[in-house]
Amino acid sequence: MNPEQIKAALGSGLLSFPVTHFDAEGRFAPDSSMNPEQIKAALGSGLLSFPVTHFDAEGRFAPDSYRAHVEWLAGYKAPVLFAAGGTGEFFSLKPDEIPGIVRAAKDVSGDTAIVSGCGYGTEMAVDIA
Repeated sequence: MNPEQIKAALGSGLLSFPVTHFDAEGRFAPDSSMNPEQIKAALGSGLLSFPVTHFDAEGRFAPDSYRAHVEWLAGYKAPVLFAAGGTGEFFSLKPDEIPGIVRAAKDVSGDTAIVSGCGYGTEMAVDIA
């Protein structure tokens, strides 16, 4: 899809991306989530960032190197950063790993909106979101 097709799909409600926000203590803050129009505006306002999720030699999430990488990327002021699946690793993750990865990204990304990987079946996607 080209950017105009993505904007049109977002406006139609055919696509949705859970955008996750956390409060200062790192707790999920659902009341601060972006609405679809805010997501649409952010996605269309500049370059998007897709950091690869970092894993250690045993295949576990490597939070320290991931945070350092996301913090470096956040310095480039992308309006949206895709965490836990933007580069295809979503299906290598267990659903309970995703919130920690998203939280790690948000911890160091400043005002950059975080779009989380979300999928599988509907019930599992709701749990992840």
